[in-house]
Amino acid sequence: MINNREFFDIVVGFYYYLTTKSLTGRHFYAVGGNARTAELSGINTKKIFFLAYTSMAFLAGLSSLNSAILPEYLSCLFFQSVVEDHTNITECIKWGNDYA
Repeated sequence: MINNREFFDIVVGFYYYLTTKSLTGRHFYAVGGNARTAELSGINTKKIFFLAYTSMAFLAGLSSLNSAILPEYLSCLFFQSVVEDHTNITECIKWGNDYA
């Protein structure tokens, strides 16, 4: 059985290969630099945009599943610390650095 860490190592390795060693990765780079020029060079920019957005949606889904599965993210103390951090940041912005 594959554990969570090994699964994410495989996903990161796949995306590393996809973006640095493949033609699709070079197309991502070209479209990200200048979509109009990439289109004039013969790259199907609609397909590349679709692949990029689909890929990022997949990664966002994986990260949300990962945070939902891990029990330390489901505890009330985690959310309480997030709220306290947000409150402290808000007070620092409102009153300046002397509050911290």
